[in-house]
Amino acid sequence: MLEKVKQESWLKPDSGYIGPNPEGRYLVYTWWEGHPPYSRANLDMVKERLTRAAELNALPYEKTDNGPWILTVGGRFGRHEHIFVGPDAPQAVKEEAENILRELDDYPILDENLADEYALEKAQEVWKWLDVRERVEVIRRSNATSWECISIFAARRDELPAGVDIHELVS
Repeated sequence: MLEKVKQESWLKPDSGYIGPNPEGRYLVYTWWEGHPPYSRANLDMVKERLTRAAELNALPYEKTDNGPWILTVGGRFGRHEHIFVGPDAPQAVKEEAENILRELDDYPILDENLADEYALEKAQEVWKWLDVRERVEVIRRSNATSWECISIFAARRDELPAGVDIHELVS
């Protein structure tokens, strides 16, 4: 097993843990609902890259301990997903997991374009749920920090106006 992947080995907690036991497998990535959109983009990129490395159509989805990968979904404290690579995974998958971990050490986003796309989708969703007063305030703050001037009348529309700071809406 490669060194970086070995450092991420999963150990079962001592405190009465009753979830899946991927002991001996190596954690590549964890995503929790509510994390910033780039986190979801990273999860999708990890899945895509490991799938390509394994030359499969999709990663095996299992809630048991008997596959080379374990992807767990769900939990008591909100939706989350974990991607593990087992010691019996193909060498190409282990090497790709190693590359992913090293890239995440250097910079927390694997694909800027995908992360921006997810952030925009989330901002559009948040915008629809804001009332007009909240939208006007978002526009005012965006106008204060941008060279673009957005009309406050754009707050009446359900579409997110161009020039609004989307990171303010999704952070």
